Amino acid sequence: MSFDDKGVTTTKVSINTAPATTTTSASQTTKSGEDPAKTTTEATTTTKSNQKKDEVVEIPENTNEGKLLGSVIVYGSGKQTRGLVVSYVNFDLGKRFADAVNKWKQDLGDSVNVYAMPAPLSSAFYMPSNMKGQGTDQNENIKNIVANLKGVVGVNCVNELAKHMDEDIYARTDHHWLPLGAYYGTKVFAEAAQVDYPSLDEYTKLTKEGFLGTLYTYSNYDQGIQNNPDTFVYFKPKNIKEVSCKYYDTSFNPQNPEKPYGTDESGLFYDSMEGSNCYLSFLGSDAEIVEINTPCKNNRVLVVYKNSYGNAMIPFLTNSFSKIYVCDYRYFDINGINGVDFCKKVGCTDLLFTGAISLICSDIGINSINNIRVQ
Repeated sequence: MSFDDKGVTTTKVSINTAPATTTTSASQTTKSGEDPAKTTTEATTTTKSNQKKDEVVEIPENTNEGKLLGSVIVYGSGKQTRGLVVSYVNFDLGKRFADAVNKWKQDLGDSVNVYAMPAPLSSAFYMPSNMKGQGTDQNENIKNIVANLKGVVGVNCVNELAKHMDEDIYARTDHHWLPLGAYYGTKVFAEAAQVDYPSLDEYTKLTKEGFLGTLYTYSNYDQGIQNNPDTFVYFKPKNIKEVSCKYYDTSFNPQNPEKPYGTDESGLFYDSMEGSNCYLSFLGSDAEIVEINTPCKNNRVLVVYKNSYGNAMIPFLTNSFSKIYVCDYRYFDINGINGVDFCKKVGCTDLLFTGAISLICSDIGINSINNIRVQ
C-alpha cells in the first residue's frame, strides 16, 4: 500500500508565529511590539512539504490470518498477538468534519492558527491481508479531509508513522497509539506549526510492564490478548521540573486540589498508573480542562480540542508552546461561554483539533465540535 500524496489538491495557509496580541484593534501589535503580518510564514495544508518530494512509503503485506472477535480483528500469536479497531469514516463524514473546523477558523480569524489532525488507528498499518475489505482507507480519508479545509492547516501523520511500523508505535492490546507513536505523529504537527520539537534523546524513558488494554474486552476476552500484554514505554521531557499544570473541571472551575493527588512534581504525569490504566499515565481523565505552563519563551498559546488520543501528544509539546490548554470536545460545558470565546479568553494563538479519526470524524465528534463553538 502506498501513502503517496500525489493528486491531492493543496492550498497555502499563512502561519502566524507571533506571540499573543494585547489588543483586538485593526492596528494590533504583539507583546513584543512586532507587527504580526511581518512574522508569518506559509505552510501547506498537507504534510507533503515536510517530506521528500518523491517519498513513497510502502506498507508491507500482512500475511497473518486475522479473525473477527467481538468488535475487533485479532491476529498473531505470542508477543505478536495484536488486536485492531476498524475505521468506517467515509468522505462525507470527513467533509463534515472539515466544514466544522472551517467554521472555527472563520470565527477566530487570521490571528489564530487552526490545525486539523485526525490520527490514524493501528488498522491503517497492520491489517491482515484476508481482512482488507474491513473498514475504509484511513489515509485516503485524511487526504479528503485536508482537501476540504479552508484556511486551516491539515496535518496528515500517516506517512511519518508508516516509516516506523517496526517500532512499538501502537498498542497490541489497546485501541490507542503508544507514546512512541504519539511522538512521531506530534512531530508532523510541530513541523506544520513551525515550533521547536526535541529529539527523543532529550526525554527520560520510563517503562511499565503488563499493559492490558481495551481490546481484551472488545475481543470478548480473547486469551491470546490476555496472555500477551503490552510493554508501556513513555517519555518525560527533560524540562519537566519547569513545567506546571493546573486542573479545572469541564466548566473551567479550579479543582481542589488544583494539582491532583498522584501526579508528579509537574502535575502532568500519573506515574503510579499500571495494568489496564497505563494510558492514563499522562493527564489522567478526559473529563477535565488542563492548563500547562512551560519554560518555552515563544509566547504562543496552544488550545487542544481532542479525544483521548490527544493525551499522549501533550508531553511532547512542552518545548513548543509557552502555555497549553487541553480540552476534550466531548465534555466541554462552560456555562455562558462557548469554545471560540474560551480560545479568546485564554489568548489562544494556535488551535488544534486532534484525536482518533474514528471518533473525531463520527457523528458524535462532529456534532460536539459544532455545538461547543456556538453553545
